[in-house]
Amino acid sequence: ALLVMFFYSKKSMREDALNRASQTLNGANVRIDNILLSVEETTGNIFYLLQPHLKNPDSVVAYSRKVMEVNPYVTGCAIAMKPGFYADRPDFMAYFHREVKDGKTLVVRSDSFGDKHYTEQSWFTKPMAAFQPMWLNPLVDMDVDMEPIISFCLPIVGDDEQPQGVISVDVSLSLLSDIINSTKPSPNSYCALLDRNGSFVVHPLGKHLMTVSVPDMGKMNESVKNVADAMMSGETGYLPFSINGRDYYVFYKPFERAFVPNRSMERLSWSVGVAMSKEDIFGDYNHLFNYVLVIAFGGLLLMFVLSWMIIYLRLEPLKMLTDKIERIAQGHYYEAIPDTKNKDEIGSLQRNFQRMQLSLALNVAELQQR
Repeated sequence: ALLVMFFYSKKSMREDALNRASQTLNGANVRIDNILLSVEETTGNIFYLLQPHLKNPDSVVAYSRKVMEVNPYVTGCAIAMKPGFYADRPDFMAYFHREVKDGKTLVVRSDSFGDKHYTEQSWFTKPMAAFQPMWLNPLVDMDVDMEPIISFCLPIVGDDEQPQGVISVDVSLSLLSDIINSTKPSPNSYCALLDRNGSFVVHPLGKHLMTVSVPDMGKMNESVKNVADAMMSGETGYLPFSINGRDYYVFYKPFERAFVPNRSMERLSWSVGVAMSKEDIFGDYNHLFNYVLVIAFGGLLLMFVLSWMIIYLRLEPLKMLTDKIERIAQGHYYEAIPDTKNKDEIGSLQRNFQRMQLSLALNVAELQQR
């Protein structure tokens, strides 16, 4: 009964863990997508507000700063126009970003972004060439000491219906990771979001390790490599893996974006995963198993004691009769056998021996009188 119970309880707990992991996975997907959607909507709103004021560079600067003020997820915003858009300026870029000074977070303006001219950077060239909004890792092709970011890049359409510039809004990967991992469902669970190359968009430990990708980690750990290959292939499922001496199950699926009218639905080829330790999944089952073992052992011990007491009490009359018969056989014919109220076979046997002893004692007395 215990084996059957444990088999079905573990099966049920595994199914429950799969359901919880699926819900956690969907929840992580929604939380990430909500942050991305808020950034996209902020960028789109600024784009529509900026359209009538494109000819005024001061207005462009003001709106670039405005993005930082209205959306707490944004860590930087650059609005750059193609060279020659303003007659009195060969090129133009308004770039604001958050900077921590003396324990305070300030919004400051910088004259440059990265180590290249903005017209040579992917966040500007790709949206201009494709003429469509897109999410990019703008620092992957630059040698800069900057916090890794992802950027939503929206081309600016001019009066001639051609791209005249780009609005690039940055989201810090560490901020995104911290937000997602602050809502993890259990103490030993982690969420990760990988791009198509296996680089972290959301890091499972809340870090920003764009320089360390999952395939690099997989070179040192076969189980991590299997998970990375499955996630980068866009598969849905779960796999066990071990890292730092701890066993996990990682549940993964392609990252899905909610459909919103007028939203850019380009394929990101991202994959979201949630790792849950075996202790979180089967901890209650293991505790239950230990409790049941203690209860079962205690129950068996108690049953043994009770059985021993019952057998002892049931055999006590037989032992007494054996002693009496041995005494009678040794010539103690007047050895009295006590009365009994037992109505079972032992009680019947005791009464028969009692009658036999009395008859034997009478016969012996008569013989002695002769």
